Amino acid sequence: MLIILFLVINYVVLLNKKEKPYFISTILYTAIVYFCSEILSLFNFLEYKGLSFCYGVILIILGSLIAISFYRNKKQIKSPLKELLKKNGKEPLFWILVLVGLGMMFLSINTVPYNWDSMTYHLPRLTQWIQNKSIAHYATGDIRQVTSPVLAEVINLQVYIFTGGQDCYLNLLQTCSYLTNAALIYFIAKKLKAKKHYCYLASLIFMSMPIAFGEALTTQVDHFSTLWLLLFVYYLLDLLGTEVRLVWNKNILWNVVLLSCCIGFGYLAKPSVLIGMFLFSLWLLYAVIRRKDPSVEILKLILLAAGIIIIIVLPEIARNLITFGAVSAPVAGARQMIGTLHPLYVFVNGLKNLGMNLPNTYFSCGGIIEYGIYWISYLLGVEINDPAIAEDGRVFFLHQAGEYGHDTAINPLITIVMICMILWLFSTFLKKAKLGISGQYVVLSIISFLIFCCILRWEPFVTRYMLSYLALLCPAAAVWLTKIRKGSTSSSIYGIILFLCIVELIHLSEYHTGIMAEQKQWRNTMAGYFSTRSQERDNYLALQEILEEESFRSLGLLLSVDTYEYPIWKMVKEDTVVQNVCVENETSRYIDNRFLPEAIVIIKRDPKNLSSFGEDTYLKYREVNDEISIWKLRKE
Repeated sequence: MLIILFLVINYVVLLNKKEKPYFISTILYTAIVYFCSEILSLFNFLEYKGLSFCYGVILIILGSLIAISFYRNKKQIKSPLKELLKKNGKEPLFWILVLVGLGMMFLSINTVPYNWDSMTYHLPRLTQWIQNKSIAHYATGDIRQVTSPVLAEVINLQVYIFTGGQDCYLNLLQTCSYLTNAALIYFIAKKLKAKKHYCYLASLIFMSMPIAFGEALTTQVDHFSTLWLLLFVYYLLDLLGTEVRLVWNKNILWNVVLLSCCIGFGYLAKPSVLIGMFLFSLWLLYAVIRRKDPSVEILKLILLAAGIIIIIVLPEIARNLITFGAVSAPVAGARQMIGTLHPLYVFVNGLKNLGMNLPNTYFSCGGIIEYGIYWISYLLGVEINDPAIAEDGRVFFLHQAGEYGHDTAINPLITIVMICMILWLFSTFLKKAKLGISGQYVVLSIISFLIFCCILRWEPFVTRYMLSYLALLCPAAAVWLTKIRKGSTSSSIYGIILFLCIVELIHLSEYHTGIMAEQKQWRNTMAGYFSTRSQERDNYLALQEILEEESFRSLGLLLSVDTYEYPIWKMVKEDTVVQNVCVENETSRYIDNRFLPEAIVIIKRDPKNLSSFGEDTYLKYREVNDEISIWKLRKE
């Protein structure tokens, strides 16, 4: 579908124009997938047949447009791949980026999803949606299954359906977003007038960022949400500059529509990117005020944008209003944002988060940085482990240098580059030199990252949430290198950064290839789900044997929060009805009181909860260990 859309955008809509058809086709593809899923869900027809019918009609229409365009414009049609190679084929860094991209695609397809969030709420939501033939809310013991951002799962839902439940392809959304983000970073840097080889370097910095590399091999949503922030910035840059005016004309309207889609889909992908979008919108507002653009025209464009955004987010907001009586669930994002506005606590929280990315293998400074943050906190009278600035009051610590985990990886290179950019900006201000749009971008990207560090509550997995804002720093690095006047200095820094990126990529490849190899040696997909939780692998494999042996036609789940629910869905037959039972949160309104499963799997929950079915309705049947047991419906 995405390829067909690319061809339509390239050959029908944007024939002979300089705009990037892939980015527009990405937005259009997302819109089609999202709204098709929403419409089919209204009729509980979100299944293979319903999707095939929708896409069959769409593909016939798009195919006809392509055929007509090819027939009418034979002499004007150019191969996008040929053009790409013609412009970039002589650049060594281009081929390094291509090699990294191909390697990532290979790793992605050959790595089974294994991260905690995917097993507990990302993928169980997919299987429940498939069973319900709808993305409507449902009863679940893990409230995150209906409160976490929905858009990435909607796309992966269709991947899952069309591949026959092959979850090895579910990493591809993050991987493709990772590659698209690298391209966006290049084009953003190019729009900011950075030199071409520095634009490539900016993409390489991003691709070699440990958290970016690790996240690309998961079913998380951080790369996907980053894509919408970068797309927003990419199109926003077109509205800056003294020669531009926000007036009601075709080009400005098209740009506003694209920006509005980025905001709407960004919200549905992960609301944290809205912080960056808001800050960059303030930049645009500043430019508009300086240019004295007509206020009436601006108001009309704002109303248009608001309308588009509301249309995109309305279905999800409607679901939340029905379930929680609010635009979003009260718990959504509450644990990620700081719980105080006290300036000293906010400052210390920012230091904690900034420090997470400073330990490195070249300077043994992790212990010094950690001690320094504790010392500053003590001097300021701030309780460093206060729950307001530490998730659940966890004791603050820094990860060791070389940490490459998919949600804990540290990123010293881009952080050190940011510090160098701050020093360069300081010297520029002292010289009273003009920054221009590119320099202003550098300032705003740094401010965005630092503000996000300040308001993001510290936790050991905090670097994953920073991905979008670390990505914004990469084009700024290209601008910085371009603006350094001494050629030998910039060339030396370029060489050092290039060397560090390649070394990092080698280490990252070894680490994640090791995970892939470990999964392969088990020769069992179920075992692969437990790559980072091997202590529970044997228990789940024992549970799998029981469930496969019994072949229950209906199964209830009574699970504690953070239980690996997705593997249980893979243990039963496709036609087995699986539902959460004895739910006690807001989603209990969706419980089917007629559902009386043949058996119930209980994991880390008190069996007394089963009393809601009636006394002695279920009796213990099999026990895997003290925490996992199967209770069977009592036969009269």
